[in-house]
Amino acid sequence: MKRILLMTLTLALATVFTLSAVTAQAPPPAAAKAAAPKPDFPPHSQVLDGYDKVVSTADGAKSMYTLWTRKKDNQVYAELPSSFA
Repeated sequence: MKRILLMTLTLALATVFTLSAVTAQAPPPAAAKAAAPKPDFPPHSQVLDGYDKVVSTADGAKSMYTLWTRKKDNQVYAELPSSFA
């Protein structure tokens, strides 16, 4: 009985070590190497596609933020400068 248990345990360990060695040596797929990390947010131009910039000062001077509107559904985006704290 002990001999059968020992043989079963030895066979199981040999299988685990063989499988782990085979999977550890498998090269990663080429697509995973070439794929660049996806940015957290879409680009500025894609987000504001279909929006019109609102000129908020009479003389065209730079304001604290920029407004963008879309007339079809009355949405408004406010763009804060990157230095805004």
